[in-house]
Amino acid sequence: MSTVYKSAIVKSGLLPNAALVTDLFHVSQLANKMIGDVRRRVTFERCGRCGRAADLEYQIKRLLVSGQERLSERARNKLLVALADVGENGRQLGAAWRAREKLRDLTRRSPNQRGPAPNRAQIGAALAAFFGFCATAGASVPEIVTLAETISTWRAEICRAVATGHSNAPAEGVNRLIKLVYRFGFGFTNVANQQRRSRYVASRSTRLDRLSAGSRPQDAAPGDDPAAIPTPIARIPRPCPAQSVGEPEDPRSQNVTTDEPLSVAA
Repeated sequence: MSTVYKSAIVKSGLLPNAALVTDLFHVSQLANKMIGDVRRRVTFERCGRCGRAADLEYQIKRLLVSGQERLSERARNKLLVALADVGENGRQLGAAWRAREKLRDLTRRSPNQRGPAPNRAQIGAALAAFFGFCATAGASVPEIVTLAETISTWRAEICRAVATGHSNAPAEGVNRLIKLVYRFGFGFTNVANQQRRSRYVASRSTRLDRLSAGSRPQDAAPGDDPAAIPTPIARIPRPCPAQSVGEPEDPRSQNVTTDEPLSVAA
């Protein structure tokens, strides 16, 4: 969610028919950052220092950024008890956590997560629920108000992402793999081999099945059909005429050998 990038696309006129879409990963990342800001602020207000391992806010920092559906019963009870023991600061943390969950209710309607694409009424209802919570229970927390203002600024791009499910996550994943390969290949002097290696690593998901390790007979599971597994090609020396089946051995041809390879099915 970069205003510079948005203005460059919208005001330049280079892409008049393009529709901007905000990646929902960055929306969730912004909500988690808001929870961290609230936690650090309330800890400093209560203790006058940064958080430590003995502080209740610090002990539940991972639970605060975990999805509600991923919390076990024990983890959920630990979170609620810690928020109740902190007092007023716990109320602000709880409000920030619920605001994040309201925003996740919107992003989870994407077809990438739930299958069918939502309609405008469903997206509008989830967005109204988030803004309604931020305007009532979260109005006293400045970080929640800032998050609501940012979401309101980018509401069109966020709603378009929820409706279409478009994301640049595959491209970012490929870029990460290429960067890792280039870091591990420090000291390579052949640029062509380095580029070839990065393309090989980045194309694993789109490679043909016959090139994968699971297509080899030795990698087949006990219940797999042998006929469905591609037959590998082996190169063995061509036998001499004296070793052919059905032909009598000729002493003059016993010393005849050849190294010419022949492709046969193993």
